[in-house]
Amino acid sequence: MGLLGLLVGYPFFAVAGYWIIELFSGNAFDRSVEASMMAVFAIGPLGAIIGLVAGMIIGGKKQALGGQKQALGGKKQALKTPSATKDI
Repeated sequence: MGLLGLLVGYPFFAVAGYWIIELFSGNAFDRSVEASMMAVFAIGPLGAIIGLVAGMIIGGKKQALGGQKQALGGKKQALKTPSATKDI
């Protein structure tokens, strides 16, 4: 999930950052260059980090729940199997 968050976060934040800078920048000479450079090198990577962390948190909760289910299933199965000491 972390990789998915990273892959979604970068382009989402880069496009949003480009348009925000394009709208609010006071630079009239090279506004598009400023917007594209900030989007690619600053806002996009920030979005990738945010997406990575969000994906790890969301994915970690799902994995933790899956691990708890496996642990409980393993305990039930272990109780059903006969032990080696009873056969002796």
